[in-house]
Amino acid sequence: MSNAGRVTIDSPNLVFANPRPELLARRLAKGIYRFEDGEMYKRCSRCKDYWPADSEFFYSSKRERDSLVDWCKACYLEWRYPNGRPTTWKSKPEPAVEQYSEDEEFDELEAA
Repeated sequence: MSNAGRVTIDSPNLVFANPRPELLARRLAKGIYRFEDGEMYKRCSRCKDYWPADSEFFYSSKRERDSLVDWCKACYLEWRYPNGRPTTWKSKPEPAVEQYSEDEEFDELEAA
């Protein structure tokens, strides 16, 4: 099994885009990739913004030739959860308990 499309540096969980040279040349010509300050950026195909080409901003996928999906994480989450991400727990309402002060309890006991 080859990890030719995946390069990990500094962090074992962070995946960087590592396309083949011919794929990189095509994507640079199309404007999908660009280099700034020695760092490679990838354009999100949904929002058209450029983000660093790593798994911090794009989900990784073994199916993709550069190992990163086309949409940035923000666009994917916006599309997947249009009303916001659901919570995994639902808060239960607190039981209705009447609160008595010490004086009220004493008054009730005297009245009885």
